[in-house]
Amino acid sequence: MKSKKGKKLLSYLTIFTLIIANLLGSGFVSKAEGTNVKLKGTFETVQITAGATQHVKVPFKLNTTSYSSVDNVDFTVEAVKSDTPISVISDVSVKLASNSTEVSLLSPNVNYLLEFDIEAKELASNGTYAFNIVGTADYLDTSGDVPDYSTCTLSFSKKLSVKVSGEKSASKIKISNVSYEEEVNRGDEFEITLDLTNTGDLKAKDVNVSLGDFSTQTDIVPDNASTELSMGDMASGKKQSIKFPVKVASKATAGSKGLKVTVTWNDDKKEGYTTSTSIYIDVVVPEDQAQNNGKPNLVISDVTQTPDAPTAQGRVVVAFTVKNKGKTTVKQLKFTPTGLASTGLSPTSSKPYIYIDELKAGKSKKVKMEFDLSKDITEGLHELAFTFTYKYLNKDGTDYEEGSENVNLFVRDVQNPTETVNTSVPKLIISDFNTGDEKLKAGSVFTFSFDVKNTHATMAAKNIKVTISSENNIFSQTEGSNSFYIEQIPAGATVTETKELKVKADAASNAYPLKITFEYEYEGKKSSTDGKTEEEGTAEKTVEETLNIQVAENARPVVQDIYLSSYDGSRVNEVTTLTFNFYNMGKSTLNNVTATVVSDYYQASDTSTKFIGNVEAGAGNTYEIDVIPIMEGDCPGQLKITYEDSNGDIVELFADFTSFIEPQPTMDEGIGDMGMEEMPTVEEAKKAILPTWLFIVLEVVLFVVTIFVSRKVVISLYKKKLRKQEEEDI
Repeated sequence: MKSKKGKKLLSYLTIFTLIIANLLGSGFVSKAEGTNVKLKGTFETVQITAGATQHVKVPFKLNTTSYSSVDNVDFTVEAVKSDTPISVISDVSVKLASNSTEVSLLSPNVNYLLEFDIEAKELASNGTYAFNIVGTADYLDTSGDVPDYSTCTLSFSKKLSVKVSGEKSASKIKISNVSYEEEVNRGDEFEITLDLTNTGDLKAKDVNVSLGDFSTQTDIVPDNASTELSMGDMASGKKQSIKFPVKVASKATAGSKGLKVTVTWNDDKKEGYTTSTSIYIDVVVPEDQAQNNGKPNLVISDVTQTPDAPTAQGRVVVAFTVKNKGKTTVKQLKFTPTGLASTGLSPTSSKPYIYIDELKAGKSKKVKMEFDLSKDITEGLHELAFTFTYKYLNKDGTDYEEGSENVNLFVRDVQNPTETVNTSVPKLIISDFNTGDEKLKAGSVFTFSFDVKNTHATMAAKNIKVTISSENNIFSQTEGSNSFYIEQIPAGATVTETKELKVKADAASNAYPLKITFEYEYEGKKSSTDGKTEEEGTAEKTVEETLNIQVAENARPVVQDIYLSSYDGSRVNEVTTLTFNFYNMGKSTLNNVTATVVSDYYQASDTSTKFIGNVEAGAGNTYEIDVIPIMEGDCPGQLKITYEDSNGDIVELFADFTSFIEPQPTMDEGIGDMGMEEMPTVEEAKKAILPTWLFIVLEVVLFVVTIFVSRKVVISLYKKKLRKQEEEDI
């Protein structure tokens, strides 16, 4: 018993000694290694939408041999830049990757998850933002005389990237459905109605609408004291209708009168938004009230701009209609824009005016002028003043007088984006692509390979998202998503990608566009928030490449059950019916389908072609063609089907058939008894059975024998008669 107890005690002592040796040898941290512990983590870019929250998981492990463990782990996540529009909204927890159990002690080479929640501000701008993840922990320090617990820092060699997308656009009030009386008389009262819609993402606050320019013209005046309405706040997508009652002054002069509707508002991004639209109302004064000495009445209407939202360094076309509503012809009409220096607009033509030689009474003319937008043009609304001069015949008709009028137009929604200042940007292109050697047919699967080349000489493209798409899903992925990821394409390098795609089953023959979109990042310069300075950082770009790929429709015409039908069989030189079934088993319509019999053994009865018409996908029917067999026996032939595909190309299909053709029957002599007219017949000369000389000899012998027999019969009858007479006499 003592021996067993001694062995057990010795075992315990051995285990205790090993534990102490392990702690002294590897469990403690030496000062030579320091108090900063590097963690090995897997960092993937976190995607988040502006205004949304996202749960983040970062896999990591304690990758060291100098620690047996660290305890009381505590992590913090902080943005690299103070103006980062993303915040951490939860505690940072550490969990075992195997079972999600929350822990505070880390051991080497064990997989853990760092978990926390983040939130992007509603006004967050698109971009990628960096975060530092650092932590602290306790470890047993044996560097002193007495081992004691100390605190170390935990850090990663990389930063966590969070990419914000779905940036909310500023509030934008759109004026639409403006309605009013375009032609009015003195004393008329009417309403100007319009709709306001917030087409932006943010709420428009303190929206005010005003009807103005009553100070510059006094012929059309408000019908009540208020020309300004307060609409309060308008949420994204909200629509409101506005009415302004107005009237025409009793002494209004004839001509076009301009009014302006102006809308102002604020939002969380900015204060002082403004948009407006112009209204032109034609005041008509009866001839007996007019006192303008025959002066013409020129009216401006139908004012438009193209595009609706022009951008800096781009162009805009302003167009309007001028109509002569007077009773005299206008000559040498000239439209000239004025005050352009302060607008940021400049005419593209070397002649900054529009000239109309003559505009007769009651006629109208469309006027267009194109303007360049400067690089520094401000966003929003820009007033464009026009002066037009002309000559007209005075009331007496004795001389031409000069006239001049002014009109103010507006260029709306000018855009001046200043997000990317640096023009040096890596460009990704499709340098080559291949769809295989086979012709692509509808419903087929093919291997699509393409080369992506970075044409920039010095700058790499990183974090590249590639999306393959097509209209109406003509081309689709056979498996997985239509988007995939390329980590990086260095400057001047080319990467080859291969994907398996399928052509839509009902695609008609055509060249279809396949769009490939690249969304990528690069190290460049971006403008600061005030747009005045440049900042180094990660910039983003989106590029689209379109390839046209030819596809042939998968036409599947089928011909079945071809046979000649007749109630008593098909005979040579008689009309008989060729019957067949035709089906369209494909996914596209077959157009202008025709059928023709091609053979040396048959000819058409009346027309050589049977027109079937258009046969829809999945449709079919039984069809007949009248033919005349011209030979007996087994007579082969071909049924040729011709149709047009969706490109209008002629396609031919042949189907073979063979049918037995009977000869014409021989006419009987009794055919007349059936009520038919007798037909003259010519007997065919028969071949002699015996030679002629032998036939004559036999005839002579037969004649002699007949005479001998006849004589004997006659003599016998005579003798019999004589005997009968003798008996009667007795």
